[in-house]
Amino acid sequence: HTRFKCDWSSDVCSSDLALQYADYAVWQHDRNKTEDFSRQLDFWRSQLAGELPRLEVPGDRPRRAVPTHAGSMEVFELAEPLIDRLKEIARAEGATLYMVLLAAYKAMLFRYTGDTDIIVGGVTDTRRRPELQPLMGYFLNTMALRTQPNGQAPFRDYLQQVKRSVIGALGASDIP
Repeated sequence: HTRFKCDWSSDVCSSDLALQYADYAVWQHDRNKTEDFSRQLDFWRSQLAGELPRLEVPGDRPRRAVPTHAGSMEVFELAEPLIDRLKEIARAEGATLYMVLLAAYKAMLFRYTGDTDIIVGGVTDTRRRPELQPLMGYFLNTMALRTQPNGQAPFRDYLQQVKRSVIGALGASDIP
């Protein structure tokens, strides 16, 4: 448990946390000068080079001139035998269930759109060190997971491309 001491007359509160969010922000800023930061930045520059695709799904409603970032969510369940089969595919291909589902989702987008350059956003938690666990704040980074489906390769080959994309993005996920 974290104990807070507050001096309400001066609106100053402190805790016995080993690290404060400001410490994390300074650490993140100082990382900008490291070789690892440069490597990660180079990855994203390469991954996002060239013209970025705009996914146009048939039947989608027209886009507004000014984006609103309003969205929606569709919730559904998969049957247990299907989940088991997907996990088997993941194990056989040295992938995770997330990678298999992402590859299937991107393959579906390819089928609907015919686009051969698809970027889907994913997130990762950057709160990897134990001393950061008690801190409050935004510790997620959005990752652009880019692949090039072609409709000719078997699904397992495309899964390997998605796997490389996810692993590469996770390896460069410290870049905000």
